[in-house]
Amino acid sequence: LGLLGYPWRADVLIQSLADPDEVVRAEAAIALANLSGESRGADADAWREWLNSLPPDIVGPATGG
Repeated sequence: LGLLGYPWRADVLIQSLADPDEVVRAEAAIALANLSGESRGADADAWREWLNSLPPDIVGPATGG
């Protein structure tokens, strides 16, 4: 997800910051940093704040209907 270049499903990466596996947490933090150009470490609250600050049309594709 971090390589896609847009924050669709960044919420999944944020959830991964709570994974019991240290490697999963580290990779999620790296992917989020790659997506955002920011460094917020493994602070899920800070990443949620970032995600919530984005315009809805950037966060995900329109679902239609």
